[in-house]
Amino acid sequence: MLAGLPRPVTQHVVEDRGRFVARVDLAWPEYRVAVEYDGVWHAQADQFHRDRQRLNRLVGQDWIVLHLTAQRLRDDLPAFTAEVRTALRTRGWRPTRRARGARGSCSFGETARTS
Repeated sequence: MLAGLPRPVTQHVVEDRGRFVARVDLAWPEYRVAVEYDGVWHAQADQFHRDRQRLNRLVGQDWIVLHLTAQRLRDDLPAFTAEVRTALRTRGWRPTRRARGARGSCSFGETARTS
């Protein structure tokens, strides 16, 4: 468990009827929730344009996509983790009794950093 959350799938490929839609950094496919890590290269105009097209395709497939930056990873990870938790709960995830109090050795941030 990561910060009490279910373990995400890394580099998950999203498909629509067998056709490639996108590859997301972290995903909870059964809930259609994804996290994308946006590094500095995502600020470049061409990449920003491609990212928005990709986001539109994912939203069109009913995915909730949350974006994590280096600054949030460093300065605001607990709040971001709460946003992920809210998105998962919106999609039907319910923490188990054990997960509610879980303090695993691996944090959500460590998963985001290694993806």
